Amino acid sequence: MSEVQARLVREKIVAVVRTDSFEEAKQISMAMIEVGITMIEITMTVPEAPILIELLKNQYQTDVLVGAGTVATKEEATECFNHRADFLVSPYLIEEVAQAGETLGIPVFSGAMSMKEVAATQKYPNSLVKIFPANIVGAPFLKAVKSVIPTVQLMPTGGVNEKNIVDWFKAGADCVGIGSDLVRIYRKDGVTGLKEYGQQLQEILASTVQE
Repeated sequence: MSEVQARLVREKIVAVVRTDSFEEAKQISMAMIEVGITMIEITMTVPEAPILIELLKNQYQTDVLVGAGTVATKEEATECFNHRADFLVSPYLIEEVAQAGETLGIPVFSGAMSMKEVAATQKYPNSLVKIFPANIVGAPFLKAVKSVIPTVQLMPTGGVNEKNIVDWFKAGADCVGIGSDLVRIYRKDGVTGLKEYGQQLQEILASTVQE
């Protein structure tokens, strides 16, 4: 397991930033970092996503891990690597992205929504799999995967929020991706509301660990 993967699992929450505005993505990322959610995934749908990744890395250095999401080609993988991305996420197993990750020495976490797709990712060294869309496959799917492939680590993303985050961890999640709520709350309540939401997520998680 890579140190990046170990840290994702240790810190539990990845802020998945997907928006059509560079400035909005920047503000959301910085708000999350400032309340202690330091695992950030900037999707390639964000305008100039690699530049934002490098900006965040230059500002926060090793205090944060910033990855690129929705990486679909080896060219995108290389571009993100050159802009200091710590990890890459693809929506499903894309061989050229996974192979580029091996060549470049950067972890690639592939998406999956079936047992077959999860199993296919295991030929590559980083076993963390993004279960997406998690709200479609449901928490019982995680339990089923863990029973068949107990060594796999899972990151459900899509529909994970403050109301169900505990259920996902009880079902076997090793970390979770929090996505669409971030943009929604930022647009409704601004940076202040977003920070409060980030703190709420961490408080819920902390109380669960203590139980």
